[in-house]
Amino acid sequence: MSSKAERTGFKKRARARAKKHETKAGASISKEKTTGRTPLRRKAAYLLTALICMVLIAGSIGVSPDRPSRNIPQTPPPLTNGTVFFAPIAVPGTPLSPIFSTEMSVTWDRSDIFVVVADGDKKEECDSIPFLERFQSTSEICKAGDEEYEVVSLDNSTGLEWEIGDGTYYFGIGTLGEGLENISGLNMDISIDMRLSLAGYLILLPLAAYGLMTIKGYRVRMIEPP
Repeated sequence: MSSKAERTGFKKRARARAKKHETKAGASISKEKTTGRTPLRRKAAYLLTALICMVLIAGSIGVSPDRPSRNIPQTPPPLTNGTVFFAPIAVPGTPLSPIFSTEMSVTWDRSDIFVVVADGDKKEECDSIPFLERFQSTSEICKAGDEEYEVVSLDNSTGLEWEIGDGTYYFGIGTLGEGLENISGLNMDISIDMRLSLAGYLILLPLAAYGLMTIKGYRVRMIEPP
């Protein structure tokens, strides 16, 4: 009898300790191995994880897409008196801009040319200047000294670097002086580099981790206290 009572007491103490341990744990996350009951879910996880990994690799290395041919003017008018001449087409926006950041670099071969980036309002202001006023005005509005551009570069050797932001922006070029030093064409070297932003990593890495857990057959569930 004493042996049976001891076994009963041992079981009660073991159950009490287990219950106490679960109470301390509270609402905690655990991994529970699942069986092969959800093959479709695993296939979707394989596809999702593969796509995310490709985006992470490409976004870390950087992607250089082609640019539309009319985003930057190739040659300003012969006589501008230094006034900016804008491209007719806006710079394309960045797809999925919260996830990707896009930087554009431009260099050119003419020291008498400067390059600017401006928003739509500034472009409209400069385009509305009458033709004769462009040659007679001594103001710096819509010229190299205007402070309302998004970014401006006067040096063709260092060029212009600009991270494309949200909104509508246009490239413009102008002459450093009353006219062109020569009437030859303008050669530009333009490069675009797309990379994952910090927000992109914060979004994609947890999704990739969840996909890997699903592939391995784990699911996440909450253990509620009794």
